[in-house]
Amino acid sequence: MATAATQRGDVISSRVLTTFTSTQIAKQLGTQSDAPPPRCNVSVAEIVYATVGVHNEPTTASAAVLIPSGINCTTSYPLLGWGQGAQLQRASSQAQGFRASRGNHEVISQFAAQGYAVVATDYLGIGKSTYPFAPHLQAAPEASAIVDALRAARVMLAQQNAPLSGKVMLSGFSSGAHAVMAAQREIETHLSKEFNLVASAPISGPYSLSKTVLKNWGGAKAEGLNDALTLVLNTFTLIGMQHTYSNLYTAPIQVFQLPLANKIESLFPGKFDAITLGVEQLPEAKEVFQPEFARDFASNPQNAFRKDLSYNDLVNWTPRTPTLLCGVQDDNVVPFSVAQEALADFKRNGSHQVKLVAVTSGAFFPHAASKAPCMAAVRTQLLDKQR
Repeated sequence: MATAATQRGDVISSRVLTTFTSTQIAKQLGTQSDAPPPRCNVSVAEIVYATVGVHNEPTTASAAVLIPSGINCTTSYPLLGWGQGAQLQRASSQAQGFRASRGNHEVISQFAAQGYAVVATDYLGIGKSTYPFAPHLQAAPEASAIVDALRAARVMLAQQNAPLSGKVMLSGFSSGAHAVMAAQREIETHLSKEFNLVASAPISGPYSLSKTVLKNWGGAKAEGLNDALTLVLNTFTLIGMQHTYSNLYTAPIQVFQLPLANKIESLFPGKFDAITLGVEQLPEAKEVFQPEFARDFASNPQNAFRKDLSYNDLVNWTPRTPTLLCGVQDDNVVPFSVAQEALADFKRNGSHQVKLVAVTSGAFFPHAASKAPCMAAVRTQLLDKQR
């Protein structure tokens, strides 16, 4: 735990894990990559920093920091806060993942190797965080984890003599898009003097969390992984909200069927990734939730889980920062209509800073395949222009 004397955003530990030259990155990407030619070398670092939990109690989180450098790189770098998608493995570390990629990673090729300093939090309860659970898709702890990661990254980058331009940007994918939008709202509302936020680019995110889960709850869905992945993500969200709000059950068997109820909380997060959970650990959807709970969620607007989800919706405000939403129209996890409805909500709220772009994934699993083309689209259509 962070001590009482530790301030939010303080760096508790930091270390540079490796450096990839632009030549090494280009070689790893190969000739078939859609990524632009790398202009910068990229060092991968890992930090542990002070932040707060769901009740504003002091705790810690970890993050990866990607540091550009090199004679062909820009003279100063915007700082980009990246929000990764759902991570179900408790010990997962983005910094370790970036190192293992040997430079062949979208965040490296699209952002860091193009002269963006990047900080990517592992969120509460994942990686080296000391927090006892993962508050998945909860706006307040998502925002504080990202904001404090930005603070810690500034300190660490100054220690590395990395020249920052002073401009801050945000982008993230899937649940990470929800997280960066929560951070955008927090910065615009309370921290605009601390952060010069010039662009935000959420990708394929559940901005209206309540609508997203309700659209995916039961009913006709595609066969295979979509069904399993949606089930995994909804369960992860529910477990985290029970930990935070304590209003969904007094014992897991009230919501989950046996034998799953006996182990469900240890799986979210745990040792398995999302695909393994969906394919090997969870039974069919009809055998996961108690039938009465599943029916009540679908039919009762006063259902406690629906209320928790609505509390974390991110469409009831007026963004001031230039914002580009991106997604695919055939998304099989977060319906594209969620982004369209969010855009309409923002316009009704009086914001004219938000735009929406659709890319083509051409893949069997469009949600996952939206990540790379959307990263390219938001960088060229918004982020590069705001540098």
